[in-house]
Amino acid sequence: MGKVAVIDTEHGTDFYSKMFDFDVLHTRSLKTALDAVFSDEIERYDVLIVDSITHLWESAQESYLEMLKRSKDPKKRARAEAGEIQFQDWRAIKAPYRKFINRLLSLNMHVFICGRLGTIYEFKDGELVKAGVRMRAEGDTPYEPHILIRMEQKGGKHYAFVEKDRSNTIMGKVFENPDARMFEPILRMLSGEQAKVEGSADEKLFLADKEQVEKLRDLIGIYSTIVERAPQDVEQAICEKFKVNSLDELESGAAEILIADLSGYIAKKLEGAGSV
Repeated sequence: MGKVAVIDTEHGTDFYSKMFDFDVLHTRSLKTALDAVFSDEIERYDVLIVDSITHLWESAQESYLEMLKRSKDPKKRARAEAGEIQFQDWRAIKAPYRKFINRLLSLNMHVFICGRLGTIYEFKDGELVKAGVRMRAEGDTPYEPHILIRMEQKGGKHYAFVEKDRSNTIMGKVFENPDARMFEPILRMLSGEQAKVEGSADEKLFLADKEQVEKLRDLIGIYSTIVERAPQDVEQAICEKFKVNSLDELESGAAEILIADLSGYIAKKLEGAGSV
């Protein structure tokens, strides 16, 4: 893999220093991270890991507020003390952060950008409801890398959701308790080998088993009754989301996630109905 460098904002590398060989810079300062990636030393490395980009984005905002605190304008100083960021401030805040991201994209090495997961909320029927999740960083950050993977833990298992893959070899897939093997199709493509053929023996190892599919169909039946939709419409919506023709083509990890989500939703609804 070559020589590895890590920009570590959380001291997470402390737990791996005796297991792997790498150089580390401990900082939450965007300025320090910028200096590092623009230094001559960075050319010595083959791999760069940034963990967590969330803290560096927060640093961009905090640095701007610190600058406002030194302003001669009392209104700006008051805003800074209150932590108030206005629309016209964002261009100046984003400038050093975008410089950092653009530098990462231009480096002739493998770059891994890790970030924390944040929740997106929106108003619906006068109430604030959860609308989804995204990386806690500047808005365009998740769109920059060639591959975007969202990690979640459910039912004691870890899942990797591939939300973007420019190689289109693992796009839309869900991996249960993932490891480096999930990237093998991409590595084969990059090395000029033929990518894994859809429906091959390797592919079928990841497919949901009969028990998972039957359980999922049972839950869809109950869910459909609650939301007053036809079961076939719900099943079609799931298939479209995961880009498959039928539930039998779902990967095992995706089926497990759906089973957990539907079971949780149904349990909450039944519990609420019982308390009325």
